[in-house]
Amino acid sequence: MVRASAKNFLRVASVTDPADYDGVIRELEAGKGVLSLKTRFSLAQKAFAHTAAYDTAIAAYLKDKSLDTIKACYQF
Repeated sequence: MVRASAKNFLRVASVTDPADYDGVIRELEAGKGVLSLKTRFSLAQKAFAHTAAYDTAIAAYLKDKSLDTIKACYQF
């Protein structure tokens, strides 16, 4: 969902960092419910960095695992 919303930053804001909440809320209040394109684009950049880091962590974890190790987690 994060990646999908970030791709649609023209109309959607993806907030992945809790440190951004206050600024987003302030801008929404000041803009009567509207965030600037600049803010939405910045949030999209952060969202893509966030999902890239997540994907990298999963790839690194799986790289060092064997299929037998993964299969042992499930009952077949």
